[in-house]
Amino acid sequence: MEIHEKDFLIAEYNKSWDMVLAIDSRRGVFSRYYNILFLSVLAVSVNIVINYVLWDLKITFGLSLLFFFTILAGVVTKGILESERAGNVRYRKKINLIREVLLSNSNNESIQEYLTHTELGIKVLSQESEQPEGVGRTLVGIYRLILVQQVVMALCICCLLYTSDAADE
Repeated sequence: MEIHEKDFLIAEYNKSWDMVLAIDSRRGVFSRYYNILFLSVLAVSVNIVINYVLWDLKITFGLSLLFFFTILAGVVTKGILESERAGNVRYRKKINLIREVLLSNSNNESIQEYLTHTELGIKVLSQESEQPEGVGRTLVGIYRLILVQQVVMALCICCLLYTSDAADE
């Protein structure tokens, strides 16, 4: 391998790790935005429920619409997180390929020993039997939180509709 090819691969390797870290940071930002939205909607709705003595259909409709859009925002957030996960997987595969190109033909025994430690997360594509796919372990908790928040919003809609029907009777 010529030196300019090696330099190019090393630059690609470093840039790929930078992208993986940026994706992880964005994932946290998106989940925080949704959490802030959820808590804000909950606070506003509790404030409205406590302070409005004259309850009418407009308030019920407005809050229901607000809850519905919060649920929809959760669906969009999950879609964004899934897209970010796919980008993360692509860059990790690229990193593994570059690692293999740079190190697999080495005659150095220490390098070859290093490449065999798959239990430490060292992977090259020729050894990789399981491809990362789906959600990934770090996103499971975030998805569960979004699901719980969506269920809370759906229950709020049901409660609003139930109380507005009970008030009509």
